[in-house]
Amino acid sequence: MLDGLWSDDSSLTLATAHALKDGYSLERIARNFISWYYDGEFTPRGYAFDEDLTTSRAIERLAEGVSP
Repeated sequence: MLDGLWSDDSSLTLATAHALKDGYSLERIARNFISWYYDGEFTPRGYAFDEDLTTSRAIERLAEGVSP
């Protein structure tokens, strides 16, 4: 990994923490995960990278409307 970057795990941890700052909401966490995956939120370079197939598919299913 290049200097100044962090992993998908770190990005998803940031997405979770950001969602929890206003109280627990599984839907808000899911929205943040979707924003990370598709829009590059919570990343150092503006795009998601290094995610594995299981993570990708789970977030794609959330985006399709599957309940978390």
